[in-house]
Amino acid sequence: MFSGVVTLAEKAGKHVELMVVPGSDPYQAVVQTAARLQSSRIVMGLSPKLTPSEQGAQVGRYWEQLPEPRPSLSLEIILENQKDTVFFNLGPHPPRLWPEDLDLVHRLWLELSAKGPGSKLHHRDIIGVALRRMNAELHSNLSGEVVDDVLHEVSDGNHHEPPPPE
Repeated sequence: MFSGVVTLAEKAGKHVELMVVPGSDPYQAVVQTAARLQSSRIVMGLSPKLTPSEQGAQVGRYWEQLPEPRPSLSLEIILENQKDTVFFNLGPHPPRLWPEDLDLVHRLWLELSAKGPGSKLHHRDIIGVALRRMNAELHSNLSGEVVDDVLHEVSDGNHHEPPPPE
């Protein structure tokens, strides 16, 4: 396996330093090693047992277990054809929004800025209020409705693949 990695790296004009990291869970070992090395990106092949989303979630769970302050890490999973990749940002990161979400934020901004705040209102203010209201409702007697709305959003027939990385 190491000779294959070196060959691929040389073809791409990249330098690699190989190492063996002991551990009982490869995802946990990779995340802990990346944190110790202060890496910004983890690159791995697709698991034969998991979908890219499941693999990203598994790596993300180990990132959440790192001690504070956790480093900013991205995960790149190389798919079976070795040409396509899937990217995940681990931990807090700016969301990648759909065009229709951006349009809604803008329409709300136009409507609300005309009702008083004017130029003091920013798009981030709209999103901040929406997130705080959702948090309050999630921790109230409306919790079931919030969860239902999120499940509907995730399972919506119009749900797209994640937008390309920013």
